[in-house]
Amino acid sequence: MWHTAVVCMSDGIRARGIVHPAKKIAIAHAVAPNWERTEIRSTALPAHMFPFGSTLHVFRHKGPMANSMRVGHIANKWVTFDKTPRDYTNHAEGVRGLFASGQYSMKKAISLTVRSSAFGSKAVKQVEHYMQSQNEPPMSVKDPTVHRTMFCSMFTIAVWQAVLGTWGSLQYMEKDAMRTSPMALHGYFLSTEENWEDLGELERDWSSRV
Repeated sequence: MWHTAVVCMSDGIRARGIVHPAKKIAIAHAVAPNWERTEIRSTALPAHMFPFGSTLHVFRHKGPMANSMRVGHIANKWVTFDKTPRDYTNHAEGVRGLFASGQYSMKKAISLTVRSSAFGSKAVKQVEHYMQSQNEPPMSVKDPTVHRTMFCSMFTIAVWQAVLGTWGSLQYMEKDAMRTSPMALHGYFLSTEENWEDLGELERDWSSRV
């Protein structure tokens, strides 16, 4: 099973040139039925990464650090809560999930099989829409009174493009968010190693590598 998410925080601390191992990582992502924020302890992998698989493959942006920091900030803003967040796992098991109000779109995810993910004119218009939605989740184009529904890789790409803008996306995230599957995004990262550093699959020893 493929899934993508935005890494918002790793609590590893840099002090006097020494990187202290992280104890947890926080991600924001679009998952059925609702978007959510998830915190994962370093000791929780790989056994407790359900339902997202047994490993966490991480790619790190090679561009300005300010971009990455801004992406994490906006991802957290998009995953908003309209009521008290509900945990979906036992904290003792090392994974904490908080469901948000954003809705996952299975329909959009299924339609990926017949679409091209090329960064065309429609994708450019989407980027402009995301750029205008940095303080709250993007609104639906068809019904501006409700928030836009997304699937996992669409959410990840959209958050990055909200920060990068059109020209930045052409350099670092040249994909159509609505038409890019998790597998296609993974392939894109691997093919653009000049812009994305492959940290590999992080299992129980991941805390020393983030």
